[in-house]
Amino acid sequence: MIPMLRHFALFTILGLGALAAPATAQGLALGLHKQLGKQVDLELRYVVGRPGYAYGHGRGGMQQWVPGHYACVEQRYWVPGTCEQVWVPARYELDYDPCGRAYRRLVCAGHWQTIEQPGHWETREVRQWVEGHWEVRHVRG
Repeated sequence: MIPMLRHFALFTILGLGALAAPATAQGLALGLHKQLGKQVDLELRYVVGRPGYAYGHGRGGMQQWVPGHYACVEQRYWVPGTCEQVWVPARYELDYDPCGRAYRRLVCAGHWQTIEQPGHWETREVRQWVEGHWEVRHVRG
């Protein structure tokens, strides 16, 4: 019960502090954040300065919780080369015998030839989980 009184006292003090000054100079922000299957986070911020700004968080930015989500990202993959078997037909030439008659002479017998295609890089779009995180959003003013 005593921790509950501490929280109540803190909220009361901060609430009275927010009422003591003009609304444009300071403010009180209270937020609840819950991630699926995880604990609940309670955020309490006392902001001094122009509305929408949280000083002390980078050049006049306001922190904002970005929940976890899927994002499409491009990743480079190496695609290995391939081997292909190609039939090379026999090669003949026209030749003449000692009597002057023409005949076809086998120059190179038919055979299989292995042709290797080189590997290459490809860019693929992949859905990837991005964890929830805090971001500083800069407010123009």
